[in-house]
Amino acid sequence: MLKIGLLGANGRMGRLLISEITADETVALAAVLVHKELDAVPSETFVSNDFEAFIKHCDVVVDFSMPDATHALFEAAQSISVPIVCGSTGLEEKTLDLMKKVSLEAPILYASNMSIGIAALNDAITRLSRSLRSADIEISEVHHRYKKDAPSGTAITLAQTFSNARGLM
Repeated sequence: MLKIGLLGANGRMGRLLISEITADETVALAAVLVHKELDAVPSETFVSNDFEAFIKHCDVVVDFSMPDATHALFEAAQSISVPIVCGSTGLEEKTLDLMKKVSLEAPILYASNMSIGIAALNDAITRLSRSLRSADIEISEVHHRYKKDAPSGTAITLAQTFSNARGLM
């Protein structure tokens, strides 16, 4: 059984992941890392605010937290190799650089948006950007009132896709 560790369990995505993980008999919510009380986890789940202890309880870490927590996770992952799936946004360049460094020792899957729709949109944007080189590009976004980062990681990724397709980056 795959032992999943969850960072960002108190957030909207974290609560959804807890529900999905605990409903799946092939995986276990082995650990959560929290900075405040959390009551929605099974009693057998290791709950900690210590990154190294948290990582040691996991086969894989899933991170949908805030930028500072993500940075601390990758700091700890330098000494304890563990696969990481990261969907945190608003990351600073120093965190992205650290993520690249850690990825030399352990598999890392990072996406600013995990939806298949955005993956398809990125593919379409690449083709459109190359075909419509003279077109101006502008990204506008609207979010729910709970959105914590603006511009969103998705908007930043879309802009990077446009720039890469046009050879601007």
